[in-house]
Amino acid sequence: MISLPKTGVLNIHPGWLPSYKGAMAYFWVLNNGSDRGGVTVHWIDEGLDTGEVLARRSFTLKANATQESVLMYTAVIGAKLLGRVVKRLIDGKDPKLHLIHSSNEKDMYYPMPGDKDFESYFKQRRYFRIRDVLTVLVMKKYR
Repeated sequence: MISLPKTGVLNIHPGWLPSYKGAMAYFWVLNNGSDRGGVTVHWIDEGLDTGEVLARRSFTLKANATQESVLMYTAVIGAKLLGRVVKRLIDGKDPKLHLIHSSNEKDMYYPMPGDKDFESYFKQRRYFRIRDVLTVLVMKKYR
């Protein structure tokens, strides 16, 4: 399937690659106590989140961040990054927004969280708060 499109398939991954490969990176970044989240645009290949990275952006995580707030940040930032990458592709330019050196970064894969992971998470954090949605809707910084 990934070889059918002439140019390839792009993915917006809600995590900093290669450090947060796998499902629900937004869950794992919070569960691990990280102070930064990230979003990555990359080519899809046969591996799990292993395709060439074209663009990334990190952001600070607030102490009371929820999975929902991190996911919303990555969606907004990811859409902007994807738009820039696609524009470069349409213009016939190299789609990389800047030189990405990820070979010296920690390469980690995180599986889908299990019941024990969620139990541990919910002891210290929440999944959702309505004010998170409202904050993203009025944010100018990420638009």
